[in-house]
Amino acid sequence: MSERSARRSRGRSVFREILEVVVIAVILTLVIQTWVFETFVVEGDSMLDSLHHGDRVLVNKFIYRFSEPERGDVIVFSHPDDNGRDLIKRVIGTPGEVVEIRAGELHINGEPIKEPHVTRQDQGDFAPVKVPPRAVFVLGDNRLNSDDSRSFGFVPYSRIQGKTWVVFWPPASFDVVGVGP
Repeated sequence: MSERSARRSRGRSVFREILEVVVIAVILTLVIQTWVFETFVVEGDSMLDSLHHGDRVLVNKFIYRFSEPERGDVIVFSHPDDNGRDLIKRVIGTPGEVVEIRAGELHINGEPIKEPHVTRQDQGDFAPVKVPPRAVFVLGDNRLNSDDSRSFGFVPYSRIQGKTWVVFWPPASFDVVGVGP
């Protein structure tokens, strides 16, 4: 084999290795985004002061394969009335619980609930509703500016895409999204 042929063969080998790495990386990215984690951009002010317009969050897409949503989880879900729109809200009521708002104060099963994450409270009322099986009742933290279960009803588990895990952008906003009350 001539030196020129050997170089050409090494060049093809390097190109093939690079191509294999790129293909594997693309496949892994697609698998991870489809079933494990996905990024989501917060739009609007419905989750102030917990999340801000433009924040980028990492959403854990597999957690609800092993557990059910809990009160305080911040979830991303497909809008029940608009299949093309995703929303991010806080789980307030879980299956079997009765959710009510009296003079702006949240009550679950008749008991008042403290909500330290809510800074913009609506002083209105919301009649008691019982959360059906395999669904949740969600509210935005900025109750004065939120399209949530008060307007569109319950969110079926089948529409939940995942649990918000961490704010990663902008860097100054980096935070692990904790579970609230």
